[in-house]
Amino acid sequence: MAVLAIQARVIGALILRETRSRFGRSQLGYLWAIAEPLLYIVSLALLFDAISRHSPFGPSVALFFATGLLPYQLYSRIAGALTNAFDANEALLAYPIVKPVDTLVARALLEIATSALVMILLLGGLIFFVDAPEPVSLHLMVLAIIGLSLNGFGLGAINAVISKPFPSWRQVYDVASRPLMLVCGVFFTLDTLPPGAREIVSYIPIAHGIELFRSGYYSGYRSTVMDVGYLFVFGLVLCLIGLAAERLMRLTRP
Repeated sequence: MAVLAIQARVIGALILRETRSRFGRSQLGYLWAIAEPLLYIVSLALLFDAISRHSPFGPSVALFFATGLLPYQLYSRIAGALTNAFDANEALLAYPIVKPVDTLVARALLEIATSALVMILLLGGLIFFVDAPEPVSLHLMVLAIIGLSLNGFGLGAINAVISKPFPSWRQVYDVASRPLMLVCGVFFTLDTLPPGAREIVSYIPIAHGIELFRSGYYSGYRSTVMDVGYLFVFGLVLCLIGLAAERLMRLTRP
């Protein structure tokens, strides 16, 4: 218990450090965390309105994009933030009490907390200001957040280990991961895809997380493709690989 208490204090201190580093001492950093997805959602809603397109599901285009973009960004930001966690905290890793995995956990928890707050504010704003429907099943939405967080943490841990000997991997991953948002269901429902495309997209675990999030938000949203077990098994496998790689890195570090 004493060891766990020490590790919890270390992670808490790292979260405070990461918060100051990411958001700075002013309020602008916090405002940008909310403004960025809001600008995405508003831009997409205006684009659909300009070309006279209806929402793929539900009455509100903005709400549909929000229920896809926000869970996607949760996953994406966790995976991205963890990629350079070791280098950003290299000075602290010289202390025996601070382990590389502590930096991963701290960054992941900060991203989860930030994303959850942004979800509450933006979805709450849509409910209050544009009369969007309220979510029908919060526990399914939370389940989606957990599943997407596992996938983001696992992939981020793997990226962090690879980036240690190969710093250019960060740029490679950043470029390679960008098309994911276009194909994982942020802009459409999986059931509307042709059978061949639907089968390909069904191999992307993030698509199942988005479908699960929308199933928790919308009344009557029924996905024939969604596989919650696949989302969680894939995420747990990534976490096991990432943590095993981090452990091996520690054991082989001079």
